[in-house]
Amino acid sequence: WQTALWVLLAIVAVLATAIAGLACYFSWIRRKFSHIPSPPMSNFFLGHFPALAKSKEKDGSGTADHVFLKWASEMGDLYVIHVMWMSFVIVLNKDDVKIVHTVPKHKKSHQARTVTGSFLGERFLGNGLVNIEDYETWKPRRKLYDPAFNKSYLKGLYPKFNECVELFLDKLAPHADGRTEVPMKKHICATTLDIISKVAFASDFDSEWNQMPLLLKYSKATGVGSLLDYTFLGMQKVMNNPLFKYVHPFEARSYRETVRAIRSIGRDCIRKRIRAFENHEDLPNDILTNILKVASNDETADIETLVDDFVTFY
Repeated sequence: WQTALWVLLAIVAVLATAIAGLACYFSWIRRKFSHIPSPPMSNFFLGHFPALAKSKEKDGSGTADHVFLKWASEMGDLYVIHVMWMSFVIVLNKDDVKIVHTVPKHKKSHQARTVTGSFLGERFLGNGLVNIEDYETWKPRRKLYDPAFNKSYLKGLYPKFNECVELFLDKLAPHADGRTEVPMKKHICATTLDIISKVAFASDFDSEWNQMPLLLKYSKATGVGSLLDYTFLGMQKVMNNPLFKYVHPFEARSYRETVRAIRSIGRDCIRKRIRAFENHEDLPNDILTNILKVASNDETADIETLVDDFVTFY
């Protein structure tokens, strides 16, 4: 029994050392962010994970929007949360967001790039603008999108903006009875996609009312409102559970098919424009035309890279 006692004591000592080591490591990681406001943690080792999980369960949408909104009202537009050994700085101020995305010293999350670049083994954003980690590679690619934000160019697009908004208002009018609840988030996002498709790619995907089986076709299998919404919901699940594709293989296959459908839409749109470009047809002065003109002089730009940029813009 003395041998068993010594073995038990050794196990306890190893466990205590491991726990103490983890505690020191977590404290060291979090100390780097001690100058940034942080909401109270209910568990030292799990950090803010219990609050996030509780919010997702309460919200029922798979997201923790409510708790993030609550923390923003309490902490301000800059705060940090901790999930075990990982720390996430939440930036809400528009000027700070611009700095984070444009100053080279602020590196992009490799974890996020892994999920969005190749989602469940299926290429999604690939090497698009969002996922480029090297600043010198990112800078010239970013310039391709400058025409979309040129003031004079945007002024010429006002009629298209107004057309999309009028459609949006016309469809909402029958529900304006003071009693019907309307999911505004979904409709506003859909209208935004319509505007992007028309001004950036001169395409009418008619995503607002799902009259074409393109970016916002309802999934019969899941009831999720759009291919994009469905994909982002899957990303939430994968980030919450790294073993998701093994635990839910059939659902993972559905997400892969959704990603393939989105990229197929972009691929068809690009190929159609390439044929028009090669046939010297009149091309609209939009983002896609600008990208193709630059890509024609770039031997490394294949069709899949162009699809990366197409999907990224959405």
